[in-house]
Amino acid sequence: MADAPLIDLELITPEATVLAATPEMVVVPGSEGEFGVLRDHAPVLSSLRPGVVQVHATFDAEPECYFVTGGFTEAGPAHCLILADAAVPVSEIDVEAADRAVAEAEEAVREAGAGTDEAARERADRVLDVATARRAAAG
Repeated sequence: MADAPLIDLELITPEATVLAATPEMVVVPGSEGEFGVLRDHAPVLSSLRPGVVQVHATFDAEPECYFVTGGFTEAGPAHCLILADAAVPVSEIDVEAADRAVAEAEEAVREAGAGTDEAARERADRVLDVATARRAAAG
């Protein structure tokens, strides 16, 4: 395949720049669904849902994958900026720890559901969403 134009990608968390690269394509878990970013992408701003960012160095290569817990992305004709609450390479996710986190989050949701604190229920649901997505990302 002929060389495709590249995009400038930055994946940043509050703690550090996780990745700075120039891939051919990035697939982002937007709040309204996954979307791909290629060179000459129309400007877009999207919130992120917990999920996997796929970084394709080339179209025919296996993607480098990062789990993000949420945040925002801004993309344009030559760049993609991902501001994630937290990000970790999918290869570093401990499956057993992810399973335990889901079980703990499910228990927290049950406990919060028994109470009257709406904010506590929403926080418990969010923790469960992230834990479930992390476990799914781990395989």
